[in-house]
Amino acid sequence: MTNFSISKLLFNTILFFFQLTTILSLNIKNTINLGSLVKQYSDNDVAMLYKLKCQNQITPINNSIIWMYNNSEILPPNLNDKDKSTLLISNITEKDTGLYDCCVLDVDNMYICYRQTLRVLYKAPVFAIDMRAKNSTIIQKNANVYLWLFNDSFSNINCSFNEKILPSNVFTNIANLPPDISLEYKDMFINKTSLENTGNYSCIGSAINRRVTISFYIHINSSSYIQKNKNLCYFNEKNSHQAIDYIKIINFSIYGIFLRK
Repeated sequence: MTNFSISKLLFNTILFFFQLTTILSLNIKNTINLGSLVKQYSDNDVAMLYKLKCQNQITPINNSIIWMYNNSEILPPNLNDKDKSTLLISNITEKDTGLYDCCVLDVDNMYICYRQTLRVLYKAPVFAIDMRAKNSTIIQKNANVYLWLFNDSFSNINCSFNEKILPSNVFTNIANLPPDISLEYKDMFINKTSLENTGNYSCIGSAINRRVTISFYIHINSSSYIQKNKNLCYFNEKNSHQAIDYIKIINFSIYGIFLRK
């Protein structure tokens, strides 16, 4: 065993006993489970601050309230318990999922802990894009996207991706749409877009004595600058052209830098 491995093992052992001693130093006589909370966040939430209130059912002696996260008094850096009665969670993400105990000192110098289980979920931004009058569009990564492809309503739509079958997260003929999405956007749905969804799409809409073909290109951008201040965006042709122009400007600027060198 190397010196590094021994040092790491020693550090982890000391940390474990320190945490154990910290927990045992809090004389807990009872933990009351208050149930679960679900909090959703999205890319639109910049530096979001979430408040978790202490649901104590007794008045703390000497205002002694101690917060614990996953059975430890050692709180992560983004948790602030200075207010005592309220725990502040900054920049909340899935990693903040866990057990939150608000422990209150009782008259017998023992603590009663009120436990809340917090589950944090990522909420993807939603876009509704009209593709009838254009042949390309730009969509941010990790978004849920509904596409309107045909002027007519076709019950039978078959699509290919780069002349192959559609990716597993792309669907056609959507039966159930969110209440804030118009029925016209049922032609195609992309669930949680990824860079692998960038490519050429070709779709055929079929009906009795009628057959329409449409082809278009989708570029999935890893950034989320497009309509970042809104969770739902009807992405029209003007938005698409502005986004494409934006990328052209960036590419031209980078090219100019290399020329100057």
